[in-house]
Amino acid sequence: MVDSTPADPAVEVDMDPYAARVEADLAAVADDRRRLAALLDTAAGALATAEAQQRRTPTRQVDFPGAPDDVALFLADARRMLRAARALMPEPEDITW
Repeated sequence: MVDSTPADPAVEVDMDPYAARVEADLAAVADDRRRLAALLDTAAGALATAEAQQRRTPTRQVDFPGAPDDVALFLADARRMLRAARALMPEPEDITW
């Protein structure tokens, strides 16, 4: 472990600028998390709408570049990706120092 005490006890380090920067960075991370959460909520709503539409009027083909041809596979992939994205997000209480 590194000894962080200054060699000269008379030397004081002003930590306020560093603390302010860390607080600003944490606030930015929290803002980014809120925006990402809102985007994921929007995606979840769109996915729920697509799933409901698929239940009402089943379709077999997906007209979306790079998507699986089968709608059920497409929706299942989208649901998995949405869950994975939510799992990677930090909880608000974890954004601290």
